Amino acid sequence: MEVHIMDLKDVYNKKVKKTFEELEYPLKDSKVIVVVQASEEISSVRAYTQRCSEAAIRTHDILGRLLIFNTCDMPAFCKNMMIICLLFMILH
Repeated sequence: MEVHIMDLKDVYNKKVKKTFEELEYPLKDSKVIVVVQASEEISSVRAYTQRCSEAAIRTHDILGRLLIFNTCDMPAFCKNMMIICLLFMILH
């Protein structure tokens, strides 16, 4: 399997978002395109996010790698449709 992450930036700006309890600082314009090529059928997709080590130290992040997308626990029909939709969105 070959995975290419397109439009990856060196630096991402943050925007301020006020909630009832606190201020949040989500990344601004943080979408990337992921292109996957495989010689066999892709049966599941998992996506993770993780802060770089310097940012984790600075923010006292002890969570490490977080799963943000997973098709493994979906029924086969839903999983296949989700993978097809993801691949369509990625390739178009």
